[in-house]
Amino acid sequence: MTSKLKAPAKFSDVFPVALFVLCWGWLIWLTYYTSGHILDADASNVLVLSNFLSQQNAIVSTGWRYYTEIHVFNMPLVYSFFFHIFKSWQLVRFFGTVTLQAILVLSYWWFCRQAKISRNAFFYSATVLLLPVSVTYARIVLLHGHYAFHISLAFLIIGLILKLATNRPKKNMMNGLLMAVFALLCVVTGMNGMRMLYISLAPAFFITAYLYFRSAGFHKIAISEQKTFKEGFKGLVHSVRETAEGRAFLFTILGSGFNAFGIATNIFVLRKFFGFSTYYSLQTISPSADALSEQINDLMNLFGYRNGAKVFSLEGICSLLAVLGILLAIGFSLWYFFKKSGNEPYSKRFVATIFFGALVIESLVFLITGNYFIHYYTPVYVLIVLLIAVLLDEFPKRSIRMPRICATVMLFAFVLSGAVTTNFLVNKPEGYATRYEGLSYSNINQVDQIKPAARYLADHGYTYGYAYYWDSSIVTELTDGKVEICAIVEPPNITYSFANTKKAFWDINYHQGKTFLLLEKDDTSWQEYPILEGGTQIYADDYYKIIEYPAPIPFERSPFSE
Repeated sequence: MTSKLKAPAKFSDVFPVALFVLCWGWLIWLTYYTSGHILDADASNVLVLSNFLSQQNAIVSTGWRYYTEIHVFNMPLVYSFFFHIFKSWQLVRFFGTVTLQAILVLSYWWFCRQAKISRNAFFYSATVLLLPVSVTYARIVLLHGHYAFHISLAFLIIGLILKLATNRPKKNMMNGLLMAVFALLCVVTGMNGMRMLYISLAPAFFITAYLYFRSAGFHKIAISEQKTFKEGFKGLVHSVRETAEGRAFLFTILGSGFNAFGIATNIFVLRKFFGFSTYYSLQTISPSADALSEQINDLMNLFGYRNGAKVFSLEGICSLLAVLGILLAIGFSLWYFFKKSGNEPYSKRFVATIFFGALVIESLVFLITGNYFIHYYTPVYVLIVLLIAVLLDEFPKRSIRMPRICATVMLFAFVLSGAVTTNFLVNKPEGYATRYEGLSYSNINQVDQIKPAARYLADHGYTYGYAYYWDSSIVTELTDGKVEICAIVEPPNITYSFANTKKAFWDINYHQGKTFLLLEKDDTSWQEYPILEGGTQIYADDYYKIIEYPAPIPFERSPFSE
């Protein structure tokens, strides 16, 4: 009896999987080695909050003063889970961060299934998703996870739009369940704030509207002669129901409405019970050439461009490839955006143009509000993986065509840039043009400098004290929660920090007995405040000094805390 031999796996099928596994292994190693060694207060505050929520067995608390978002459905859910397993904050950070990476990959995989992206194109493009192509992307998404949850939810929401749009309308339980999940996700993400609206639903609305109004179904209605308005409206409704372009446009409108409901809940309901700042008081400004220039430079940096690099150095080559990469990305997005519809499925046209839509919408928002930092562009950069996937799928496997070549060049550029970024984060070489970017805080050596002072506090029984914001929660993380630090600010009257802090710290009776003030060694600003008189310096090293007080210090509340 003969049996059929299984055909050997083709190299073209094995290589993308191997590349993906290799690059994710590389990222996991970088996460273990680096995520806890390049801390800042924003990163450590996530763990402090997560530990606080795990103790309360809650997903949100009135006992915390949030900053610009209330984390109803965000990464503290992941870190809080691991606080129930590990006592070591380093292990919580490592496993929590790798879990966020896994959620990011799984949500992207699910999106690719709905977009009809091929297996190989998924693995190639998912590799780009996991590459530390720039310091900003590595810090904000991969190593500290600030945007990982947002981006994962964006993939799920846009993927649901595609799934609902490309399915024929059916009244069955599965379609009803999908619609319910879609509505729930849009509402819940709106309860987090406005971010999901402008990183996913607004670009999706722009693209789906554009594709619908260019579609054959709408064109047929537009040029037909209808005797009555009612007949014309019926024809329009029919085109929306019976075409993928129309259904996608409809579900984007519905999703935006559900998201707006969540945002309204955030403003008018949650704001009454939970303390957090909002962006709803933003005002428009006049766009300027300088602001546009800054955004272009930051977008290039996010793609791996290194300002000041020598052209014939490794950093210089990465910078040139980054320029090429962003030009190819914008060029192909424009080409897909303006080209006439062919026989390609709707999902591919949508995926190929969403990067352009997000770039336009977010750049416009940044220009007219002035509310902008380089890391706000990371949700735009992430969409480059969709364009790469479409370029790889554009032609048959064995065709040597321009889209496939360009996608390969971009992939190579990102791998090389990821290697340079890794070297910078691990070895911290002197003379590099690469900068520690992504947040306003830019001291890559913060952990090494503050660790001796943190160890001194833990070893000598200090459990509560004060420090300026960027030095505060790092000490708590480095001491596995043994030393709590109340952050203070000086704007110009020294007060309790209003951002990312436990409200109990504002109560003078929260702690009894000796306290301390942690300051940078050369900082003399504290001497300007009478409230800080009477302390005794008990520790000093090359970077920090510690001043002891016999009792807690009665700072005033910041006016911004209300």
